[in-house]
Amino acid sequence: MKIRLIIISFALLAFLTASVGGYLYYHSMIGSAVMELNQEAKTRTDDLANRIALYFSGHERMAAALAGMKEVQRVMVNRQADTMEKANAVLDHFQRSLDVNACYLISSSGVTIASSNRNSSESFVGKNFGFRPYFKQSMEGKSAVYLALGVISGKRGVYYSYPIYTGGQHAPAGVAVIKTSVDYLDRELHPHDDGVMVLSDARGMIFVSSRTDWLYHALWKLSSQTLSEISETRQFGKGPFSWTGLELTSGQYAVDALGKRYRIHRASLDNLPGWEVMYAQDHEIAAQKESRLVFRKLGFGILLVCIAIGFTSFILYRIATHEIAKRKEIEDEFRSISHRFQAIINASPLPITIVDAEGKASLWNPAAEQVFGWTGREVTDNSLPIVPAERQDEFIDFLARIFKGNAFKSVETQRMRKDGTLIDVALSAAPVHNADGVITAAMEIFEDITERKKAEEKLWFLAAIIQNLPEAVCAIDTQNAVVAWNSGAERLLGYETEEILGKSIALIIPPELVQPELDHCLTKLNTDGCFSGYETVRLTKSGRRIPVELTGVVIRDKANAIKNYASIMVDLTDRKKAEEERLKGHMLESIGILAGGIAHDFNNLLSVIIGNIAVAKMQAQPGDKAFSRLDDAENVCEIAAELSKRLITFATGGDPVRKPAPLPKLLRDAVALKLNDTDIHAVFDLPDDLSLVAIDEGQMKQVFVNLVINAREAMPKGGTLTISGENIHISAQDTFPMREGDYVKIVVRDTGSGIPAESIAKIFDPYYSTKDTYSQKGLGLGLAVCYSIIRKHDGLITAESQVGEGTTFSIYLNAVKNG
Repeated sequence: MKIRLIIISFALLAFLTASVGGYLYYHSMIGSAVMELNQEAKTRTDDLANRIALYFSGHERMAAALAGMKEVQRVMVNRQADTMEKANAVLDHFQRSLDVNACYLISSSGVTIASSNRNSSESFVGKNFGFRPYFKQSMEGKSAVYLALGVISGKRGVYYSYPIYTGGQHAPAGVAVIKTSVDYLDRELHPHDDGVMVLSDARGMIFVSSRTDWLYHALWKLSSQTLSEISETRQFGKGPFSWTGLELTSGQYAVDALGKRYRIHRASLDNLPGWEVMYAQDHEIAAQKESRLVFRKLGFGILLVCIAIGFTSFILYRIATHEIAKRKEIEDEFRSISHRFQAIINASPLPITIVDAEGKASLWNPAAEQVFGWTGREVTDNSLPIVPAERQDEFIDFLARIFKGNAFKSVETQRMRKDGTLIDVALSAAPVHNADGVITAAMEIFEDITERKKAEEKLWFLAAIIQNLPEAVCAIDTQNAVVAWNSGAERLLGYETEEILGKSIALIIPPELVQPELDHCLTKLNTDGCFSGYETVRLTKSGRRIPVELTGVVIRDKANAIKNYASIMVDLTDRKKAEEERLKGHMLESIGILAGGIAHDFNNLLSVIIGNIAVAKMQAQPGDKAFSRLDDAENVCEIAAELSKRLITFATGGDPVRKPAPLPKLLRDAVALKLNDTDIHAVFDLPDDLSLVAIDEGQMKQVFVNLVINAREAMPKGGTLTISGENIHISAQDTFPMREGDYVKIVVRDTGSGIPAESIAKIFDPYYSTKDTYSQKGLGLGLAVCYSIIRKHDGLITAESQVGEGTTFSIYLNAVKNG
C-alpha cells in the first residue's frame, strides 16, 4: 500500500511539476521570443544604417574622384570653350557610369558652371546653390553628404560634394557635386507589416519612410520656431510640416495619437551626423506574432513533454551523468591542445592576431606586441588599432571575404605601429571554425617586409636608371650570351630586347673583330675589373657599322666570383663627323695658305707670258700658223689665270664684308644666270619669313652660281633643280660643328647622275673632280671655293648623294635677328 501511495504521490507530483513547469516555460519562451524579436529588429536597423552609410561612402569617393580629374580642375581657372567641353565630357561620363541624376561643378561664388543635365529643361547651369550646406561645407575643404528636395526638380535627392583644388592652392576653387535619386533608400526602407522604417535628420524630419504618408512629417512634435527654420532651408520643401503624432513614453517606447504602442530602434549614420534610421516596431503585432509562433512550435508538445518528464528523469539523469564525464574528458583534452596551440602562437616570431566579424581582437601574441607596440591588454576585446584609416575599407573587405570561407597568403598591404609609423607587411589570413564547422573568427599572420620593400624599390630605381639611360647598356654572361639590354641599346643597334636576349654578343660585332676583341676586353676585365675609352665598331640589325666607345665593368656575386660583364656603348658617329670636319678645315686652311702663295707668284708669271704673247700676235699675221698657236697659248693662259683667281679665292676667301641680306633674290639670280636656255626646271620653296643672313653678297653669289653650275652639268639632258629654305635652331644637344643659335638652312637638290659613295667625302678637297681633267669644268676648285667661302662666313656646307638619283647640298648660315 505504501509503495502504491508513493507511486501515486510521485506521479501526482510529477504531473503538477510538469504542468507548472510547462506553463512557466511557455511564458518564458514568449518573453525570450519577444527579446529575440527586439534584438532582430535592432540588428536589422543597425545593418540598414551600415548599408546606407556604405552606400553614401561609395558615392563620396566618386565625388572625390570627380574633383580630382584634371579636366575639372582646369575649367575652374579657364572657362574657354575647349576646357568647358572637356569638363562636360567628364561629367557626362561620370553620370552615365554611375547611373546618377546629375554631376555638376559649382564655382567659388556658388554658381553652377557645368552640369551633365545642361541640355535638359531642368539644367543646373547658371543656378546659384551657394545657400546649400553641402556647398558651404566643401568650400571649407570637407566632403559632404546632403539629403534634400531639389530646388529645380522638386524631387528628393542625395547630394555628394567634394572641394576642387587647382594649382597647389590651399583654398578650394570650387565644388564637384554628384546628385543621386533616393530609389535605393526607398528600396531599403521597404514597408513592414509590424512597424515603420524611417530615415530622419537630427530634428526628426522624415526624408524616407516605409509609410509614404509620413514623408516630410516631423517624427516628434516640434516648436513653431524650429518648423520655421526648417522651412527656410528648403531642405524638405516649403511646408507646412505635419506631425506623425508619436510621443516617447520612455527611451525605448512611443505611443501614437490612437494609443498604439511602438518599440523604437535607432541607428545613426557614421558619415551623416545627426541622421538616423529609426524602426518603430508595432509592439502588439510583434507580441501576437511571437505568441503564435511559440504556440505553433510548442503546442501540445509541452503537455506531452511535461507528462514524460517523470518517466524519463531517471534515464536522463543516467545519460547526463555519462555525458558529463565524457565532456570532462573532452574538455581536458581540448584544454591540453589549447595550451599547446597557445604556446606555439606565443613562440611564433611573426605577429598573430585573431579577430571576430566586427574586427575586435581576441588574441594578440608577443611578436605582435614587439612589432606593433600595443600590449595584449590594450588590443584584446577592442577594434584592431593597427589598421590605418586609409586601409579601413580594404580591411573590411578582407574580413568579409574571410568569413565567407576564403583564405589569403602573403597579400602585401600596410599596417600602423603605436607611434603612428606605417610599415609594409605581407598578410596571410584564414577563417577559424568552431566544432560545428561555423566560421567564428579570422586568424591573421603578419610578416614585416618594410626593409625588403625598400631594397626592392632601390633595385627598381637603379634598374629604371639603367633602362632609361640614353647610352646603350648591355650585359653578357660568362658564355658571351646577352642577359641585359636597355632602351638605349635598342635605339642604337636596332634589336628589340626580346629578340637579342640569350643570343651571342658576336651578333653585334663585325666578324673580323669578334675573337680578337673578346680576347682583349675579357682579359682586361678579368685582370683589372674594368676598362674605359675603348673605341671599336658595332653592327646594327640592318648591317650598318657604327663607331662606338666602350666602357666595361665586371659584375660579381656575393662569393666574389665573376657572374656577368656589363658595358656602356657611346655612339661616336657624330663625334667622328665633327672631328673630320675640323680636320678638313685645318687641312684646307693649310692647303689654302700654300695655294695662295703659289697663285700670287704664278699670276705674276702669267702676266709676263700673256704680255709677250700679245706682242708676238701683233707681229704675226692672222692667217699664219704661228698666230693660231699664239692664240691657243693665250686661251690656255686665260684658263690658267682663272685657275689662279680661284686659288686666291680659295686661299683667302676674299675676307668677306658682311651685311644683312635676304637670300631668295641671290638664289633666283644665280638660277636665272646659269639655267637659261636649258631643259632644267627650277623649283623654289622659300618661305616669306625666311630670316636675313649676314653675308658678303658677291662671295655668296659665287657659291650659289657654282652649285647651280654643278647641278646643270650633272643634268645634261634636263631635270629638276629644287631650292628650299627654312629657319632652324641649333642647340647644344645637336652634333653640328657650329655654335648654338639660329640659322638659315638652304638646300639645293638636283636629279642628276649623282656622286659615288667613295667620292662624296672628297668633293670639297682642292683639285679633286669627277669631271674631265685639265678642262674648264674639271679644275677641282669650285666646291673647294664654296667650302672656303662658307667657312669664312662661320657656316657649314654638307653634301649627300645617291648614284642615279641626284645630289643634295645643304648650307647653314647665321640668321640675323629682326630689328
